[in-house]
Amino acid sequence: MSNSTPHPGGTLIEPAVLARPLGGLPATYIKCTLGDPEPGDYVARLLTNQGRRLVEMDTGHWPMFSRPRELARILDQILIDAPAK
Repeated sequence: MSNSTPHPGGTLIEPAVLARPLGGLPATYIKCTLGDPEPGDYVARLLTNQGRRLVEMDTGHWPMFSRPRELARILDQILIDAPAK
């Protein structure tokens, strides 16, 4: 945790400016299941869109601290599976 930094406050108060809608982009939702094994209704609806997938991790809200190697493998696989531009 010594290398962690505070969350950038601007992401909480400044609107995101998108160049295009996100709906057509592939996305992976990493669900940390400790304490709440099911994704909420909003996430479940998002996952019905083509190009969306769910990956579950048996850990709490901060997998970068509790399971960093597993999280890195998942992120690595997402990049490997990403369609070429």
